[in-house]
Amino acid sequence: MITLRRIYSGYVKAQLEDNNEIVLILPYYETTEMVRSILSGENNNNGGPIIDVRKYEKEGSLVIIDSVKAYFGSDIDLMSFVEKLAKEAQSSGKSGVSVIADLASFYYYDGIDKLIEYEMSLPTKHDDEMKLKGFCFYHEKDFDRRLTKQQKQKLLEHHGKSLMVVN
Repeated sequence: MITLRRIYSGYVKAQLEDNNEIVLILPYYETTEMVRSILSGENNNNGGPIIDVRKYEKEGSLVIIDSVKAYFGSDIDLMSFVEKLAKEAQSSGKSGVSVIADLASFYYYDGIDKLIEYEMSLPTKHDDEMKLKGFCFYHEKDFDRRLTKQQKQKLLEHHGKSLMVVN
């Protein structure tokens, strides 16, 4: 978790402050409040970046939603919501949208088959007009234990780029 926190906190800070993007975070293994705390530096023992979370949330540049609610507890389709964010980014002069998603909620609410189906439904590359970047996070133990070798390969090939962080 410490490594993941360093990665997402640094990335979020850069996208908000340097790249003028909208960032959507969908955590599962951390609460939304913990993510806010990490990003603001309140509960940040790793020396990670500090941002004004409330300011960015108020202006709509930072959106943090529990992944269970985002994927399973809403009447709104998540991809429609992301497309809405992309249109807002474009109309407000933002440079794009980054989505950071922990997909572990699928293991517990919809199963592995639905996870694979969902991931395969996502475009490998978004068109230049939308200016959208997506990052799918998997806990190493979930990825290794819950997915078959073929499922892992299918996901890795579909995503185009992969980053494996070993602690």
